[in-house]
Amino acid sequence: HGRKGKAAGAGFYDYPASGKKHLWSGLAEHYTDSAKASEVDLQTLKDRLLFIQAIETVRCLEENVLRTVEDANIGAIQFINQYGVRKFAERAKELAEAFGERFAPPRLLLDKAESNTSFQ
Repeated sequence: HGRKGKAAGAGFYDYPASGKKHLWSGLAEHYTDSAKASEVDLQTLKDRLLFIQAIETVRCLEENVLRTVEDANIGAIQFINQYGVRKFAERAKELAEAFGERFAPPRLLLDKAESNTSFQ
């Protein structure tokens, strides 16, 4: 719906130039249809939420924003290690095909998957 979040000025909330943020009026219109809700695969929804956090953490490691796994959100890295690095990279590719490039696995993740090594 073109609502990319707070930084873009529109997400679940409207962010007027003056005044307080408030819930976007379109939420009810677009997200309360029980027929649409039943079409959503719960596992895919969970994966999208968890994978994007973990992928962004890997990007931070890759770009040296974070220098060690210990500096990173350890939960996200542990999630990748427990999921299995290769399996995680493959699922990230599937999510990228279905939901956009933001889910594409970064080179560091692909390298780890290729060598089948976990994040240490």
